[in-house]
Amino acid sequence: MRSHRLLLATTSIALVWGGAAVWVDRVGVGPHAARPPSCAIVVPGARVDEGGVPSATLEARVRQGIALKRADQAAWLVFSGGVGEHPPAEAEIGRALALEAGVPEREVLVETASHSTRENARETARLLAGRGVGCVQVVSDPYHLARARWAFEREGLSVSLAPVLDAPRHRSWPLRLWWTAREVPAFVKMILSE
Repeated sequence: MRSHRLLLATTSIALVWGGAAVWVDRVGVGPHAARPPSCAIVVPGARVDEGGVPSATLEARVRQGIALKRADQAAWLVFSGGVGEHPPAEAEIGRALALEAGVPEREVLVETASHSTRENARETARLLAGRGVGCVQVVSDPYHLARARWAFEREGLSVSLAPVLDAPRHRSWPLRLWWTAREVPAFVKMILSE
């Protein structure tokens, strides 16, 4: 009897976790509404490797943010993220890559105080409030977008999503499964810490 309960509990947890992971993946890959031109494009940070080298994930996010900025001329391209394991700040790397790609400096904003998705949202909302911007398009890996949307909406911002479909963690099925499954407890933890 005890082994049946354990099996039932384990199966239930696996089904709930799997269902949540499927939902996270579906939110990330779309479909997504277009962003109004008055909204800012926001690129949350990702790991910076030793020597200030952007990780492949950060590079993919920044490339997508730059492409969106060029395509429809949003007023602001915002990079969010502080210093992780290696300096400089993730947002500073994003800014440097955007300027290198020809995005005008006056249209790039950085916030370097955050170290989590929740902090990305909070600090970006503060940065944009002074500019009268109340909506954002968040650019990130598909697995990350459900949590990012929740965090930015909690700050009172209207949110649209821009999945980075060529992100390394999305192109590889084993990595996509791993990061999407990993996202479920991260999302739950963020909600419970509210």
